[in-house]
Order: sequence, then C-alpha cells, then structure tokens
Amino acid sequence: MSLGQALLWLIGEFPLPDVRRLASSTLVELSAVEPLTISSAIRHALSQSLSKPPKPIAISEEETTSNHRGARLAQALISATSFQDQPEEIKDKLLGDLVVVAHDPEFCKYQTLLLVQSLTSTAARNIWIELIQRVNVDPEQLVSRQQNHLLRLTLQSLDPNVRGSVSPEDASLTPP
Repeated sequence: MSLGQALLWLIGEFPLPDVRRLASSTLVELSAVEPLTISSAIRHALSQSLSKPPKPIAISEEETTSNHRGARLAQALISATSFQDQPEEIKDKLLGDLVVVAHDPEFCKYQTLLLVQSLTSTAARNIWIELIQRVNVDPEQLVSRQQNHLLRLTLQSLDPNVRGSVSPEDASLTPP
C-alpha cells in the first residue's frame, strides 16, 4: 500500500469521522511541505481508486450527498492542493495533473447529485474550479502554459491502453 492509498483510505473509508478529519488536515500539511511527492501520491491513488467500481454502501436518503464516494474522494483531492506558496511552474504542473483527475465521471456524478438535491446551484461544487481557486492560479494561464501536458494526460485518461505511451509530439497542440 502506498502513502497515497493509505491517506485516501483514512480520509474516505475510515469509520471514525475524527480520524477522517485528522487525516485530511495531515494531508493539507504534507501537501504544503512536500507538494510534488504528495500530489503525485494522491493522483496515483485516486486514479487507482476511480478505476475500480464503487463499493455498495447502505445509507439513508439524507446522507446520500455527504457519504457519496465522489464527496470523499473530492475531499482528498482538495486537501492535496495546499501548495499556494510554490513557484508558478510547480503549481502549474501539479494543478495540471490534478485537474484532469478532477474531471473523472465519479466527481461529475457527485456534482450532479448536489445540483439535483439543492433548490439552488450554490451547493454544487466544480472540483476542478475549487482546486484552481485554492492555489490562486488563473485557469486561462494554466491551460495556455500546460496545454501539451493537459492534452497528454487527457488522452491517457480516456484510453487506459494509452497510459504512458503518448509521446509529447503526439500530444502537442502546436504544429510540427
């Protein structure tokens, strides 16, 4: 079990809420100190977790939103973005990695559930927007600076057979 998987399990699956909160705050602190290592560990753990079907959980109707798998995973993803004080290059690279993960269908299901359950859309969360705002980066600048990296990650996420095999030239938006 990797560090990312352990943290993800503690935040999302541990039965005691106090332990889940402590694990989340620990992830925030670790992310601020070792952003490259922690971001990579969480991204890989989330990718592995999201590739598996969710475990059925018996919950009441009013608990649906807070106990939704997307809510628990979103908490881990957001906690891993405590690198506001890092240089722009590091923030761009880390956000590029995490923003693609934040577009996983599991997060989209959670966001849709929030919209359906609320009378207004104020309860809805766009996880990728929250990540970018938390680190204080302009989304347009992020995309323009990281376009090739984002395209490569997006292609890899769409086709599991492509993982690691897309060359920078194949994923380039710039003409050859």
